[in-house]
Amino acid sequence: MWRCVTCEQTHGRNWKRKTDREDKPRRLFDAARERARKQGLEFSITLDDVRRAWPADGVCPALGVALKQGKGKAHDASPTLDRINAAWHYTPNNIAVISLAANRAKGRMRASELERIAAWMRQQGMD
Repeated sequence: MWRCVTCEQTHGRNWKRKTDREDKPRRLFDAARERARKQGLEFSITLDDVRRAWPADGVCPALGVALKQGKGKAHDASPTLDRINAAWHYTPNNIAVISLAANRAKGRMRASELERIAAWMRQQGMD
C-alpha cells in the first residue's frame, strides 16, 4: 500500500510508540545505551540481561510498589534501569530494575549513608 511521506512518517512514529509501550525492557535498554554513550561508560549488557533483571512480579524490589510506565512523563512508580554501584559501568552484574522513586533516593549514596538518613528521619518522627 502506497503512502505519502508524511503519512509514512506518522505511521512509523505511531508503530514505534506502540512497540515501546509493549516492550518496557527494550525502552529501558535503549535509554541506558544512550546514557552510556553520552557519558563514555562501558555498556556490555544485552536486552536479555535487562529482561532477566525485570522483577517477575512487576514490583519494585526496593520499595514494593508496582512498576507502571507513565504516559509521556515519568513518575515515582516508573521503571528505571539502575546501576547498582554508580561508580561501575553497565554490566550484567551491576544492573537492577527499580522504581524511579527508589533510584532517586538511592542516588550515589552507599547503604550506610541511606541508613543514617533513615535513622535521622525516624528520630524526627517521620516514620
